[in-house]
Amino acid sequence: MNFAAKVPFAGGNRNIFSALGSVSGATGNGGFKTAGGGVAWDNVNGHGASITGQSIPGFGNQLTAAGKLNLLDTNRHDVTANAFVTRNFPSNSNIPNFNTYGGSLGYTFDKKIGATLGMAHTDLFKKTDYSAMGNLNLFRGRDSSLDFNAGITKSVSPFLPRIGWQPSANLIFSKWF
Repeated sequence: MNFAAKVPFAGGNRNIFSALGSVSGATGNGGFKTAGGGVAWDNVNGHGASITGQSIPGFGNQLTAAGKLNLLDTNRHDVTANAFVTRNFPSNSNIPNFNTYGGSLGYTFDKKIGATLGMAHTDLFKKTDYSAMGNLNLFRGRDSSLDFNAGITKSVSPFLPRIGWQPSANLIFSKWF
């Protein structure tokens, strides 16, 4: 199970600052695959930035800086660009610190259906990840939303076997308090 929370703590009519928290791969006995926290800034025009830290048992820690820029926002069309850089701090001293950076460009029509193209690169492993995703909002209420996402991903590296595009899908329920 995955959990995430975004709790506003300051702001006004144009900007909101929030605390972030997440747990991924939670088990019933207190274990998890990742846990993290951070802060985010969101602007009324759709721009934003965040800094998050993550702990990954058996691997180490990560620090990520991310930003988004809303390029077009009308009543029916939305185009947003995202970029990030992640610094990894492995707990094994034989593995060097390394960065992963990337970005995406997403389009949404009528706050209902959309698509995103993304890419991420890790120099240390000479690895580039590509993704093409589609999303469909199945339900949006005043305080909740249900979304279906599906797409394909591919990783390219001289150290990985050649594998074609891999399908992926998820269903996300969001609740606002």
